[in-house]
Amino acid sequence: MADSIRKQIVAAVITQLETITTVNGYNTDVGNSVYEWREYPVDESETPCLIVADTECETVDEGGDIHDHRLTIEIGIEVSGSSSAGDMRNVLADLNKAVGVGVEENWSNLAYNTEPVGDSTDMEHKERIFSDTIFQLVICFRTPAWNPYAVSLA
Repeated sequence: MADSIRKQIVAAVITQLETITTVNGYNTDVGNSVYEWREYPVDESETPCLIVADTECETVDEGGDIHDHRLTIEIGIEVSGSSSAGDMRNVLADLNKAVGVGVEENWSNLAYNTEPVGDSTDMEHKERIFSDTIFQLVICFRTPAWNPYAVSLA
């Protein structure tokens, strides 16, 4: 059986983020370290990295044959070191650029809209400097009612 549209969208987001490398014209190589729903803490040697999570999906019954979905994607940016604030800003800029390409392609033609929500950052100054940023967006897609495996173009 085919994957659900939600799973395909998350995969499209991850695939797009993996293009973030200097070879592809970005400022960082964070695309080499993209994780989905990582379950264990990030070690300093693993930064910078991105962690992708589909944290919420609101579904609205449009009446009849269509369900309209608003999928919240959170992308965690983890950086560390004495220049972590500047590094975080470079990764965030690369992330914005990469997401823009995904938006232009409607996430492999699976979605009809993407809404940027914004980002928030926490800095930790203990044994080391560690920056943790959450970049959030909402991807909107439609399916036939009660069929999460098909895209609806209606």
